[in-house]
Amino acid sequence: MIIIVPTCQREGYQEGINTFISNIETEGCSKLPAYVSDETVRGVLPKMQWGLEHFLEQDILCYLHDDVVCREPGWDKRVLGQFSNPQVGVVGFGGSLWHGDPDIYKKPYHISQLGRSYYLSNVDNAEVHGGRFNGECDVATVDGFALVVRRSLLEKAGGWPVSTYSPHHNYDYWITLMAHRLGYKVRLVGIRCHHWGGRTSVTSEYQQWAATTKWGSDAKMHEAG
Repeated sequence: MIIIVPTCQREGYQEGINTFISNIETEGCSKLPAYVSDETVRGVLPKMQWGLEHFLEQDILCYLHDDVVCREPGWDKRVLGQFSNPQVGVVGFGGSLWHGDPDIYKKPYHISQLGRSYYLSNVDNAEVHGGRFNGECDVATVDGFALVVRRSLLEKAGGWPVSTYSPHHNYDYWITLMAHRLGYKVRLVGIRCHHWGGRTSVTSEYQQWAATTKWGSDAKMHEAG
C-alpha cells in the first residue's frame, strides 16, 4: 500500500500526512508517500489517475487529502486487514449507510433525494457530521478525504473518470458506486483521525484555476456532479 496525496502544496501540506507515516506499524505500507502537486498535474481527479498510472507495483492505493491528520497508531494494519478479503474494493474513514432516499421514485423528485444519510466517522467532531463510529462495517458510500482502493477495481473500471467528471468533486461517489456495480464491498473503518477540510477550494489560487476549466467555477463543478 502506498499513500498518494493530491496537493496544491499549500503551506504545511506535509504535516498531516506525516502523522500517518509516523503511525504506520506494518511492512505492507510504504513510508514514502507520493505527493502529486500542481507542477505535475492540475485537479484532484487527474492527480489520482496519475498515481494509479505511476505506481504499478502497488495493489492498494491509499488516497489522502493533505489536510487529514492521523491519531491512531497502527491504522495501516486495520486498513490492510480489510483487503485480506478479496471482495473488498474500497475502504474509507468516513461513510454512509444509505445513499439516496428509499422513496425516490414514490414522491416528487428533489435533488436532496440523491444525498447520503446515516454518516459515520471517528474524526474529532464526528457528531457534527453524523455519528461517531470506531468499528468496521459495510457502507453505501465513503467520503473522499480518505479513499483506499484496490487497483484491480480501478483497472476494471477503466481508471478514474478524468475525461467525464469534474476534477475536484464527486470522485468518492463514483468509486463507491462503481465498486458496488462491479461486485466489490465498500467498507468503513473508523480510524481515529481528523479532516480539517476547505484548505484548498477556498483559496484564491484554486478559484482562479477553477474559472479556467470548462465548468467555469467550483460551484458549477458541484452542479455538474
